[in-house]
Amino acid sequence: MSDIRFNRWLHQSGTGGIYQDGSGRVGIGSSTPNEALSVIGDVSVTGTLNISDGGNLNNPSGIITTGTLSVDSIDGTLSVGTGTSISSGIITTGTLSVGIVTCTELFVNGTLLTGGPPDPVGTIVAWADSTPPTGWLECNGQSTTGYAELAAVVGANVPDLRAEFIRGWDNGRGVDTDRISAGLGIGSSQTDAFQGHKHSSGSVVTTQANANAVNAGSSLKFANNFIGDPSNDGTNGDPRTSSETRPSNIALMYIIKHTTTAAAGATSGSKINQGNTEAEVIDTGSDGHFKVTTDGIEKLRVTSTGEVQIANGNLKFSTAGTGIDFSATADSSGTMTSELLDDYEEGTWIPTLIGSTSNPSLTFSTAAGAYEKIGALVHASFFMNVSAVSSQGSGQLRIGGLPFNAFNNINASEVPAVLLQSEPFTDGDGSNRSQFARTAGGNFLLCGYRNLTTGNCPVPGNAAANVGTGYFIGHVTYRALA
Repeated sequence: MSDIRFNRWLHQSGTGGIYQDGSGRVGIGSSTPNEALSVIGDVSVTGTLNISDGGNLNNPSGIITTGTLSVDSIDGTLSVGTGTSISSGIITTGTLSVGIVTCTELFVNGTLLTGGPPDPVGTIVAWADSTPPTGWLECNGQSTTGYAELAAVVGANVPDLRAEFIRGWDNGRGVDTDRISAGLGIGSSQTDAFQGHKHSSGSVVTTQANANAVNAGSSLKFANNFIGDPSNDGTNGDPRTSSETRPSNIALMYIIKHTTTAAAGATSGSKINQGNTEAEVIDTGSDGHFKVTTDGIEKLRVTSTGEVQIANGNLKFSTAGTGIDFSATADSSGTMTSELLDDYEEGTWIPTLIGSTSNPSLTFSTAAGAYEKIGALVHASFFMNVSAVSSQGSGQLRIGGLPFNAFNNINASEVPAVLLQSEPFTDGDGSNRSQFARTAGGNFLLCGYRNLTTGNCPVPGNAAANVGTGYFIGHVTYRALA
């Protein structure tokens, strides 16, 4: 195939152009390329985009691919479509916005993000600094108070691994016999020890007699405490002795994971991105917090004191019967049945006048109501203006259309304030009574009155046959049927 050659600027109206400068750099959409290939605009790839080792994508503004992206280094923002595979992808100072991506190694702001789940609580690793990272504690025997997840794994205290070597738990193998015979399990400690052995002094045989020594041919044995300190054998140098038995070693700090919210090496500003949602550790100090943002707008924050703050949005429970649990608060002297606030609702309802046997035919110029429901407690208000009566009903007079069915227990309702301008009661005590309405189960109120002379509170059985024009106004608080 012949080379394709062009001189400086190749342009087609409306589509941009291709430019090659004197150094051989090529620009697509740019007449000032600063790399071997500079592209202004989006690059759409359905096959494989390969940038060899040492190559760099510098500030890509929109690379959309459904194939394979192989790149050594990325500075800037990379947008990758669903189903893309990244080979050896390193994002050094920019942002990765992805659909579904597989990669072998990913760095963000110089921090390596590894695949798979985070280290489980109770994980112990060697740390090269004198201060543990966020989410970890030094293994110095300290209390696990305040770290419930960790306490469930190791108990009341973390292991004290300062100046200690770690040995694999025998767990039935039968090698660590001292620990087995002592009944010690995982997390137990041992002092240093030598394997059982003995020292032999041998003997010395003399070659001639000496009046002040021993006879020739006799053996000479040394006392047990005759063996001296170790000395240079002429080959391996001077022996190293100390107050303990130890191998060659390097001092590091053992740390243990205490929560699931931070990974080893997490520092202030560490982020996890998924689409346009970002989770970020803000500060590793005592005032640190964790936040979740979407499109750069903070949505949720958890402070170091455990306070949850919702900056822009609502707290929503997706499963019925769940809510805010107040079981940590003190209970009353009565019989407590629930400490869960599981519902809140507010709205409007349409009240009406009905009879227990048959309904009157009425014209309302106004019929409106409002309600608030907190847990099982409902407060409902109503306002009706009867402008015309076409026909009367029969039976008890009821106010119907309550927003929630009432609990069928008179002790569970409160006597409301009710005003009936056109009073439906006909027993002759109109000047000596106060009106009321009460729940009786269902979605209605029974209308009655209290005789101020006798104290009786009847619900007349013929009130629905005596409805007149005028106002029916009131409010009621009752418990809703579960």
